[in-house]
Amino acid sequence: MFETPGLRAYAVKEIIPTLVLPLLFLLPILGVSAWLLSSRAVIPIRSFAAEIAQRNGRNLAPINANDTPAELAPVPDEVERLLARVRAALEAERNFSSDCAHELRTPVAGALAQVQSAQESISDDEARAALSHVETSIRRLSRLSEALLQHSRLETGFARSDTAVDVLQILDLVLEEPFFLSDENDRFDIDYPETLRLMAKIDADACAIAIRNLLVNALRYSPSGTLIRILIRGASLSVANDSPRLPDRLLDRLGERFARGAPDKEGTGLGLAITQTIIEEAGGSLELHSPAPGRPDGFVATLTFPEESQ
Repeated sequence: MFETPGLRAYAVKEIIPTLVLPLLFLLPILGVSAWLLSSRAVIPIRSFAAEIAQRNGRNLAPINANDTPAELAPVPDEVERLLARVRAALEAERNFSSDCAHELRTPVAGALAQVQSAQESISDDEARAALSHVETSIRRLSRLSEALLQHSRLETGFARSDTAVDVLQILDLVLEEPFFLSDENDRFDIDYPETLRLMAKIDADACAIAIRNLLVNALRYSPSGTLIRILIRGASLSVANDSPRLPDRLLDRLGERFARGAPDKEGTGLGLAITQTIIEEAGGSLELHSPAPGRPDGFVATLTFPEESQ
């Protein structure tokens, strides 16, 4: 029996649509199903990757890898072992800094008292000048030990707090310290609206340290007798002085440890680094500008407290 051209055309016309139409309907369903299944399969992997991404020098908590696929089971174990080694190393470093700072306090204070006593009892000008240099070095060592102690406390996360504090009240307390009330250092011009109430979720001691560091830095690098301007608007506190303009390369490094605005100035180079760590740990930010906005010179440091500050 021979096929006729009409039978062949009939077969193409009737059979092929019967096969193609179901495929056109099923292929999108199969594609969507495959995408959903693959997306669901990689959710535990993405969750595990997010857990790892959250770890840093201040967050070394154990990783939650309960939903990790069996094929990746060895990976969380190895990552956790690595984190444990990092935690141990950082803890040893923090303890060393803290112990050194504590141990230095008593002998440094004793040495300073002895030098001051010797200065009062010696009349020789050369000897008094030599003792004055010794006193300056001891005071610098004292500041360094205090900065190291502050830094070791920061590494434990003490700046964070669930309780809001009044930043303006803390500023007033800092400005009442004897150092800032001296004739040489009492030169602050404070500007903020009378109705302003600035609250921030930050540890009160940490907030005081951050503000104090900015004020000391402004005094140290400003010409003698010039005003230090403290401007508070919204959730931001700015401290500005009349220092010379800083090079951009130096300005970019000022938040780093031991970076200093000028080598001939006293200081440890830790103040701004500690302040930046405090405010970032609390959820805010520190911005440094030189020259001051609208001026050819000057320096401005601005603390912006977390968004919940009102």
